[in-house]
Amino acid sequence: MGTSCSSGIRKAIMGGGSHKVCVCGAAGGIGQPLCLLMAMEPNVKELAIFDVNVAMVPADGVAEDLGHIESKVKVTGYSLGVDQPPKVHLNECLSGCSLVLVA
Repeated sequence: MGTSCSSGIRKAIMGGGSHKVCVCGAAGGIGQPLCLLMAMEPNVKELAIFDVNVAMVPADGVAEDLGHIESKVKVTGYSLGVDQPPKVHLNECLSGCSLVLVA
C-alpha cells in the first residue's frame, strides 16, 4: 500500500550522489544511527550533523567517528549553544541541503 520510510528517503535523495543532507539532533540515540545510515548512502555527497552543545555526545565527536567510515561522504559537525541565536549559526549547516532530518 504505502511506501516505507527508508524508500521515501531514498526517493527524496536519488540523483547521482550529489546531495547534502542535514541531521538535526544528531548526537542523540536516534540521531547517531540515522547519521550512520546517511553516511553509508551512496546518493549523499555531504552530511551536516547538528545538535545543541548540551548533548551528552558533542556533534563534532559524532562527525569525527563517521569520518572513519570508508565512503565518499564529507561529514561536518555543527553545534549550537543554548543561548546562541539559531539563525546565525545554522545558515552554513542548512544551506544547500536537499534533505533535513530531525531526530
